[in-house]
Amino acid sequence: MKKFLFLLVFVYCSAFAYPPVPFVQDNKVGYIDSSGKIIIEPKFDTPFHKLYLVFEQDSFPSFEFPDWAYFSEGKATVRIAKKFWFITYGYKYAVINEKGEFLFEPTEDIIGKFQDGVAPYQNLMKTAEYVHGEKFGMINSSAEIFIEPKYDYISHFSNNRALVRRGDKYGYINNSGELAIPFLFVDAGKFNSGIAFAKRDNLYGYIDTTGNFIIPEKFDRAWDVVQGIARYYDGNLFSFLKFESKGEYINISQLTANKFTDASDFSEGLACVRDINNLYGFIDNQGKYIIEPKFLYAAPFYEGLAVAKKDKYFGFIDKSGNFIIPPEFDYARNFYNGIAKVWKNNKLILINKNNHQIYSFTNKF
Repeated sequence: MKKFLFLLVFVYCSAFAYPPVPFVQDNKVGYIDSSGKIIIEPKFDTPFHKLYLVFEQDSFPSFEFPDWAYFSEGKATVRIAKKFWFITYGYKYAVINEKGEFLFEPTEDIIGKFQDGVAPYQNLMKTAEYVHGEKFGMINSSAEIFIEPKYDYISHFSNNRALVRRGDKYGYINNSGELAIPFLFVDAGKFNSGIAFAKRDNLYGYIDTTGNFIIPEKFDRAWDVVQGIARYYDGNLFSFLKFESKGEYINISQLTANKFTDASDFSEGLACVRDINNLYGFIDNQGKYIIEPKFLYAAPFYEGLAVAKKDKYFGFIDKSGNFIIPPEFDYARNFYNGIAKVWKNNKLILINKNNHQIYSFTNKF
C-alpha cells in the first residue's frame, strides 16, 4: 500500500510540476499544460513570430513567443487588443497568474519576465525626453518602478549587477540603480560567479564586478559563465574555461586531447560538442566524453533529456546516451516545461515526455 501511495504521489507531482506554456490557436494565444489540457483559453493577442526553422536543406514551420509570454515565478505577460467596435487601434499589456487572472491593471508598458521578484519593463509612452524610442527600466512584484526607464536595454540582476545599454555601449548598474561599471563595451554578458564576458574593440575577455579585465581580450567570441564554466571560440576551435575562483581558471583544452568544432554552454552538468568528424557527443567539466560523439546532431540537455539525431530522424536521449523517445521525427526542439516541439511530415506537433501528442497545429496555424 505504501508503494502504491508513493507511486500515486510521484505521478501526481510529475504531472503538475511544470507551469503551462503558450500556444497558438486561430491566431490567439492561450496556455496548455504537459497533459494537453488547455489551462487558459486562447484569447490573448500576445505577439508571436511565424517563421521557418532551417536545418540543413529542410525548413519547418514554427512560431516563437517573447520570453515574457512564458510563466516565471507564477507570472506571465499577455497582450490585449484595444478595440473600437471591431477595429483594433492599439494594445495593452497585462500580467496574469496561472489561472489567467490579472495581477496588475493592464498598462501601455511591456512587463518582462520576473526573476527574483523584479522584471524589466519597456516604457512605450512617448515623452518629451524620449521622443524617438522606448526606454527600459525595472519594476517589482507590486508593479512599482524599481529602476526608472532610461536605458535602451536592461537585463535581470545577477551578482548585484544588471547589464544596461545606452546607444551602442554597454555598462552595468547595481541593485540601487547606480552605475557600477561605465558604458565601455560594445558587447557584454551577465555576471555569474562574479565574472562576465566583455568586448571593447575586436576581441573578447572576462571582467570582474568592478569592470576590470581578469582575462585579457584575446578570444574571437566568448559566452557567459554557466555552472562555473565559460565557453569560448579562438577562431579555429571551441573550448571552455573552468573557473576555480575569481581570476583563477583551468583551460579545459589543456586537460584533454579532444578537439571541438562546435560547442554549447554547459547545461545540467554536460556540454554538447561536435568533434572533428562532425559527430555530436557530450563532455563533463574535465573535457571527458560522457556520451561519445555518435550523433549526426544533438542539442544541450534540458529537463533531463536532449534532442539527438540518428540516421535521418530526431529523438530524445537521456544522460546515458540512450533514446528515451525514439528517433522518429523530421526535426525536434528541446523540452521546456515538459513540452517539446516536434515535426512530422512538415507538421508542427507538441509532445510531452511520455511521447504523447498533446496538440497538433494541422490546419490551425
